[in-house]
Amino acid sequence: MKCPECGGNLAFHFNPNNHDIIFLAATTTTRYYIRLNFLEQAVLYEVKGLACFANEYENDLIKAMMCRSAKAAQNDRARKQRELDALLVCNKEQDILLKMKKGVAFSYASDCRKTTKKSLMTEQRGMCARG
Repeated sequence: MKCPECGGNLAFHFNPNNHDIIFLAATTTTRYYIRLNFLEQAVLYEVKGLACFANEYENDLIKAMMCRSAKAAQNDRARKQRELDALLVCNKEQDILLKMKKGVAFSYASDCRKTTKKSLMTEQRGMCARG
């Protein structure tokens, strides 16, 4: 929790004379503090108020939450579809590059075989001519 006055973190402290008194004080200064029992009561009061509000407007809250959930699901599906589309484009590009690489490798291998075959034939002709 943060101190609303100075923005410092709040830390637990005990009253040295009465250990039953617990309070939260800003770590930057002890000038700003709040007693824990008061904070608990304030939070409980607000939670009870929210529970009453939710009970009174339950159907409206359910509709709002369902709409929000549906909208979140729709946004999630759209985001996943965009990611999928991007991955598919990337996959196609990689396939093209792989085919090009295989084509180059195949072409290079074919050239090597042709060159080797030509040099062997030339060598054999030379042997035959000498022999």
